[in-house]
Amino acid sequence: MYLDIQQRIQQRFVTLVREVYDLDFAPPALDSPPSFEMGDLSLAACFELAKRLRLPPRQIAQTLAARFLPMPGVERISTAGAGYLNFHLDRAQAAAGLFTLRTSG
Repeated sequence: MYLDIQQRIQQRFVTLVREVYDLDFAPPALDSPPSFEMGDLSLAACFELAKRLRLPPRQIAQTLAARFLPMPGVERISTAGAGYLNFHLDRAQAAAGLFTLRTSG
């Protein structure tokens, strides 16, 4: 479930970059934000995009965040700092998925 969400986030990012900026981009690496309150996953690829597009990374992050949802497993997306995208997962859905996975034969 968790890996599935990561892959969906990466693929959605690639799709949005293509749609919004007409640019091919490799699936970005995901990381953990420095604090739990900031989200469950973070993406810093807007900094690399900023160099290629000559736009501020925060502007890119805000533009993409506004188009990301809805996405199963992701409750909300926030931007942070100079251009990070932070993903807040739907914890109830994730917990239910893990429970089903662990209790199935």
